[in-house]
Amino acid sequence: MDSKIHTRGRGTSVGGYRKLEEVIGDYPEREKEARALWRVLGSGHAVVVTGPPASGKSAIVSAVVGCIGSREVLCDCVSAGSDGVLFGSLIRQLGLRTAHSTNLSATEFVEALSRVKENVVLVIDRAERLKTDRFSPQTLPVLLKINEFVGTDRVRIALITDVRWSRFVEEDPALPAVFSVPFRSYNRDEMHKILCRIGPSDEEWVHQSIQRALSSVERAMLST
Repeated sequence: MDSKIHTRGRGTSVGGYRKLEEVIGDYPEREKEARALWRVLGSGHAVVVTGPPASGKSAIVSAVVGCIGSREVLCDCVSAGSDGVLFGSLIRQLGLRTAHSTNLSATEFVEALSRVKENVVLVIDRAERLKTDRFSPQTLPVLLKINEFVGTDRVRIALITDVRWSRFVEEDPALPAVFSVPFRSYNRDEMHKILCRIGPSDEEWVHQSIQRALSSVERAMLST
């Protein structure tokens, strides 16, 4: 989805921008992606974050959610296994009461979210699983249009997936338009700098870590 994003609210305040600059200082290799996420989430839009494993998607999303003054509520589709369990997990983490605590319908999910009193970002990891037969075909559209259903921009959605968003659209052209922030793989030089920042300065350890990371990325690319 390509259009101008109009930012507003707490996420784009001076304090939020300063926090963003701190995040970029911690993750200089992901400046472009962090700024894009800050603009989209700060404007209240849903966002899909795509890219290979070990590319920093989850870490950057979490950091940017903090920049916009929102609470992160995380659930992954692998552990949830179905839309009802996914909805129930998110609502329980928010501390909202419902008639059914572990397995919610989409209607119950939306009703509960309409009672949210704080700014939250629901982060759904392994979102490619939403396209499997274990989830209702309506789950993904509901998540992408959650602001419209809930009637407030307090609730925002960030989907994280290793699969290109174009693959989702090819399989279901009727999906709502959404902002997508793609993450590329780290190159070898970037990996070296990151590992030197977070780990021991031993060159052999750094070299072995880079090789393991590159191997995992290559395996993931072959499977997508």
